[in-house]
Amino acid sequence: MINKNSLHKIKVFSLILLSVFAFKIQVNGSTLLINNQVTDSSFTSKYLAEFDSVKQFQMKEILIEGNREQNFENATSTKRILEISEIAKSTSTSVGNIISTLPGIILKSYGAEGSLQTISIRGSGSEYVTVFLNGMNISNSLSGAFDFSKFSSEEFSSIEVSAGNDFAVNDFVDVGSIIRLNPFSKNDSSSYKINFLTGSFGLNAINLSTNHSFPSIDIKINLSKKQAKNNFTYEFEGKSYERTNAELEKSHFNVALSNKFFLWGTSINLKTYFSIGEKNLGLPGFISANRHYSSNVKQIEENYFIVTNLELLASNSHLINFVSGLSSERLIIDDPNLTINHYSQNFNSKGSTYSLKLSSIYSLNNFLFNNGIKFSNEELSYNENAESRLWREFKYKRNILGFFSNLSGRVPLNSSFIETLTLNLGGNYSISTGQKSTTEKNDFFNYKIGLGFDLFADQKLKLYSNYGSSIREPNFYEIYFNRLNAPFNKELKNESILNFEAGANLELSDMKFELVYFDRTIKSKIVWYPQRVAIFSPRNIGKIISNGIEVRWYDIKLSELFDAELNYTYTNSVKASKMSESDNTFNKQLIYLPRHKASLIINREFDNFRYSIDVNFYSERFYSEDNDPSYVLPAVILANVSGGYKFQISHLKILLQMGVFNLTNENYFLIQSYPMPGREFRLSINMEIN
Repeated sequence: MINKNSLHKIKVFSLILLSVFAFKIQVNGSTLLINNQVTDSSFTSKYLAEFDSVKQFQMKEILIEGNREQNFENATSTKRILEISEIAKSTSTSVGNIISTLPGIILKSYGAEGSLQTISIRGSGSEYVTVFLNGMNISNSLSGAFDFSKFSSEEFSSIEVSAGNDFAVNDFVDVGSIIRLNPFSKNDSSSYKINFLTGSFGLNAINLSTNHSFPSIDIKINLSKKQAKNNFTYEFEGKSYERTNAELEKSHFNVALSNKFFLWGTSINLKTYFSIGEKNLGLPGFISANRHYSSNVKQIEENYFIVTNLELLASNSHLINFVSGLSSERLIIDDPNLTINHYSQNFNSKGSTYSLKLSSIYSLNNFLFNNGIKFSNEELSYNENAESRLWREFKYKRNILGFFSNLSGRVPLNSSFIETLTLNLGGNYSISTGQKSTTEKNDFFNYKIGLGFDLFADQKLKLYSNYGSSIREPNFYEIYFNRLNAPFNKELKNESILNFEAGANLELSDMKFELVYFDRTIKSKIVWYPQRVAIFSPRNIGKIISNGIEVRWYDIKLSELFDAELNYTYTNSVKASKMSESDNTFNKQLIYLPRHKASLIINREFDNFRYSIDVNFYSERFYSEDNDPSYVLPAVILANVSGGYKFQISHLKILLQMGVFNLTNENYFLIQSYPMPGREFRLSINMEIN
């Protein structure tokens, strides 16, 4: 009999073995190279592209302008790709901070360096954001929210955000908005880098990385270590307090391997990503219990990921994609003085996800046909201990089997007004099972449809619109917690989401402009409703309507001295159902969501000097559901400035950089009871040898 630990090891070993096998093929000389060159055959990023100069495939080339791919995926929906700059990497900015300047995105940060960071997109909660890494969904639907503070900028080369309906050609995502993290980058040569970082509030960090490029293999290895005291003074209701017991220790190691080769006349693209990390963080007393004193509460996080993504070009018009991955996260909260909970001194939760996906993509003239199957096994366990004894324990498993199909096509109309029409259709049927399921049916069908129009012969103006449905199942905490008379909340139903957007893109030689209208409705919204003796229980009694506009004016080249970007978002996200006739939360803005958000980014890179300035505005945010003006976080303007100078001594490249965050030393809260740090300085030196 194979026990759980053995099965877990077999899963990890099988993933590693697949990567090593492909690597061995290359090393042992069994790889067939054409003209000693192997180019990118990635169908998901460059489907319809020429493979090389010798072997021509009947696939048309997509256009890449700047950092936006003009392909089937974003021709009918909003997709934004951010290339991570050297400035962001040198200052070890979190992934959450990098994408927070984009329209429609609200970052919810719970303190200083290393503290929890979640993302809200278009007025929806963090549970509606799905995170992908190397083709795998690494968001465990049982845990409820993804913490973006666990990743730093130096670990990735780019980030892709799909705010509305996502039309990835090789997948179908059921829930909400998509964020894809890309750790891979093409290197022309090998290099070794070391980055030293020091800053305010006791911040010290070191990052070691190496990139090696071979004819068909790219390897990136990254090791980082970060420490911070995180003690600072803040004001609350006219009084000054000291935020203490927030020390951070964080370490992370990851490997990104990309291997492109021919085997027996077949083009293969293999990408493997492995990551392991640990974070120790103190929780201040004010944060953990709304009290202004220091506590001894400690939080420990451990996580690892291993994902293999295999793309096999079976013929000129047929690609097979296989993704297999395993992720695991563990959270421990040590509370010896019962600061958070009066019953338990230790919280321990562990979540894991094992997933498989197989898709088959066919190209026929101007159309793509994709059919696939995917499976995921999610587990989450939770226990609390009091006085070295187990107080309570919960476990939950969820298996999801999905069958998806997509059709994408581009039809040239060549009329005087509409040059090209793009169509995306997608459907997914899923079956979900668990140890203890709710009374809601566990099989559901979701769909998406999108239309895009390239106008006029120059195709500089594009219009698009899409509509889709999705389902969110209750997470672990909604299923199990805060029930008076039942071990779990069996009556909870799935939430259903209807998502619509319409937009326009205009691309000129010296600027790009984007305007989007969005409308998202969430039915059977799970709301935590108060019962007697101050206990809250989740119920399906809510309906949320979130709509608004996004404006993005970017790649503005008005001068040789700077490039600029302007972003604005208006979000009207309200509760559209009543709990009772006297419900004073009806039609009120959801908490912590500003109606207005804007950002201005100015940057420029010269031969040796580079700088970046970003200014962010958040309008007032309520933290009471009835929008009581006495419970409001005031509007805030935050400015950050960074600058760097790069020079070379022989083969050694050196980048000196300094950043000032919260330049005007604002006293502010993004979440009530979680003060944010004041003015912060960061100084880094980055050295690279090729």
